Amino acid sequence: MNEKNSLGTPLGSNTQAVEKHKVSKSESGHAINVANFEDLISICTSFGAPYNPSKTAITITALQTKRTQSLDALKSIDDLLPASINAFNNREIAFNSFESIVRRINNAVEAADVTPQFIKDVKTITRKLLGIKAKTKQPENTDTTKTHSSAQTSMDNRIENFYKLISLLSSNANYNPNETDLTITALTNY
Repeated sequence: MNEKNSLGTPLGSNTQAVEKHKVSKSESGHAINVANFEDLISICTSFGAPYNPSKTAITITALQTKRTQSLDALKSIDDLLPASINAFNNREIAFNSFESIVRRINNAVEAADVTPQFIKDVKTITRKLLGIKAKTKQPENTDTTKTHSSAQTSMDNRIENFYKLISLLSSNANYNPNETDLTITALTNY
């Protein structure tokens, strides 16, 4: 039996050897769990013949099978992680110019021949996209202006509100900017 756990401790070694390689209690995660499981297998194996449970799920063979499955699962995660990281990075790159585009859309709408109500509707969505608080008017006898947050700046909310903005812009034939990256087609592709 020359198998070793992830810490290099031979499976089946005595308990003292396992004690030397204990993982820090402050560390956590799947790899640590698998390493601790390997240590458990090593301890159980070190008992030899006296370790003979009647429950098949905790026999040495069953534990080693579960260890192999755990290592395979860790490898699968490690294999899939780069694609996930790349997707997050690509999303972050796409959102780098997001605020600039939203502000430019707002300016293009104000320069277009559209109604004040349409401009107001666009501003409502752009405030949500940019995380700007909307000011509410108070009765004339008070000096304070209350604000309430309309920020919906999580990635999911931004995507949803951007779709709403594109839909609103496409509903008005007078929104026809000269900037090609602000056209409905370009915004939909973005």
